Amino acid sequence: MINHRVLYENIEYIHPDLKIAAEEYELEMNSKMFHAPTVFEDFAWIRVISGSLSFELLGEDIEVHAGETLFINSRQPHMFKGSSTSSAKYRVLTARPDAFSNPLLNRQLQSMIMDDRFAYTIIRPVSPLFSADMDAIFDLKKHKPQAYEFEIAARYFTMLRQIYRIYHHANPDDTIKHNIDLDTVREMLAYVGENYTDEITIDDIATAGKISRSKCTRLFRTYLDQSPVEYIQNYRLERSLYLLRATDLQFAEIASRCGFNQQSYFNRLFIRKFGITPKQMRQKYTDKKQ
Repeated sequence: MINHRVLYENIEYIHPDLKIAAEEYELEMNSKMFHAPTVFEDFAWIRVISGSLSFELLGEDIEVHAGETLFINSRQPHMFKGSSTSSAKYRVLTARPDAFSNPLLNRQLQSMIMDDRFAYTIIRPVSPLFSADMDAIFDLKKHKPQAYEFEIAARYFTMLRQIYRIYHHANPDDTIKHNIDLDTVREMLAYVGENYTDEITIDDIATAGKISRSKCTRLFRTYLDQSPVEYIQNYRLERSLYLLRATDLQFAEIASRCGFNQQSYFNRLFIRKFGITPKQMRQKYTDKKQ
């Protein structure tokens, strides 16, 4: 197993035409994430095999323990905070909402996606039915028997049906509560993701969300528990971690690619956040590969 500091980094779908991904990870004790919240288009199931994992979703701290599965709805801003109490082993299954194109199913899923009251649910280990399909998908991906894609599709539909039933049980009258402010937050986060290599101001982010500067700051505080400036810095530092691990780029080049005009400023923020220098962080990654 390898240590991943980003929950959805380098996702590879089982097939280009079957946009379902399944990966298993291990996380060392006291591993903490320092990343900016992400808005992920896919549905995500995170099943904890051992230990526990921490998340922050819409300002709420969530702890997921061994045997539990956290389902995160599409496009819900959330942050993976790691494991502070023990080492953890976990499986992540993600799928595009349009992994299978069917008008009837798409309409039902769209209502669930649009309902911002259903950001997530934790599936408790009441029945093995909630984990058997996920385990089967991992096994099918590993061994790839003939026409295994059909079985993966069938198992995925069963998992999706379970989630939709949980949603419908919580919302029996089929009403949808859509949060316009959350849409604005998504637009602003998308803007940062597309422009983090350039100079970005709070006014730029507010303009992307078509709101005032003061409301921009308030929404970031309400939904992400940080200021716009803190979010930009965290996002850039997140990208720097990826480049430190995945490339041999010089530190000055990494700083530039991540939107830091000066390497010295990048180094100061990095040390303040992680407690070590970029060079020391790269060495840690190198040591783990050996």
